[in-house]
Amino acid sequence: MNQLASIAYFTYNRPEHTEISLKALKNNELAPQSEIIIFSDGPKSQDSDKIKVEQVRSIIKNLTGFKKKTLYLRKSNYGLYRNIVEGVTEVFENNKKIIVVEDDCKTSKYFLNFMNDGLNLYENDYDVCSINGWFFPKKNNLQDSFFLMNHTSWGWGTWRRAWDKFNPDTDYLIREIKKKNMIKKFNLNNCFDYFGMLERKNKKLNESQAIVWKASTFINKMLSLYPSNSFVQNIGFDPTGTHYTKYDKLHGHNVLIEKKITLKKIKVEENIDAIRFLEKYYRSNKIKIFLNKIKNFFF
Repeated sequence: MNQLASIAYFTYNRPEHTEISLKALKNNELAPQSEIIIFSDGPKSQDSDKIKVEQVRSIIKNLTGFKKKTLYLRKSNYGLYRNIVEGVTEVFENNKKIIVVEDDCKTSKYFLNFMNDGLNLYENDYDVCSINGWFFPKKNNLQDSFFLMNHTSWGWGTWRRAWDKFNPDTDYLIREIKKKNMIKKFNLNNCFDYFGMLERKNKKLNESQAIVWKASTFINKMLSLYPSNSFVQNIGFDPTGTHYTKYDKLHGHNVLIEKKITLKKIKVEENIDAIRFLEKYYRSNKIKIFLNKIKNFFF
């Protein structure tokens, strides 16, 4: 029997989200057999921040329901990027595979099943960089699982051999994508400005480790496995978020898949139907958002 991947859980100062997220994760079918390693980022200087961090730490200290629990309580504020990158790297010192969940992710009961099945199936496929539990909020006719040259940070898993490709040098990543004339491809055929996110990270204007991981795997032509229906709901689109302070119409949804999928190994190549679905999804929703903005402006 394959060993289950350890869960690296990252949290900061949102006790309500942390409680919802951990309750859902605890309700996973495989939670009692899984190890969870929790990284609690430290507070900034404000008293209100310290209070919220202490509330979060009370929740995680009282957490039960997992095979083993380990807590890392940061003494200072690392920030999202450093907390995740150093945390994942630390977990890989004693593990070959990992599942990453943040405090704004509410998971399906079968999230851990999908993640572990994917990590076991593709462990030795070196063109595969990650397993993703989240997919876009729209009904589709795609097969149960498929590959994209993309990455999303809302419930994902990877292996030590893939994480070794993580390159924090954003100057280098930007140069490589430009040199290979791959900006359009990186931006999903210009449907979403991922390259702009990478440039903003390079200027220290965001804290996204996800865009650096996406770029690192992209220049190595690595693929991620996705489900056709999401095992993860992002509950962080509200004013409490560090980076997302309003609802994201493109990525937010309330539908979780609550059924177990039996993963079958498929050919490791980008799914053309999935690419077309995303192109259509982004373009149609951008038009709707633009028209709504015009409507709200004039009426």
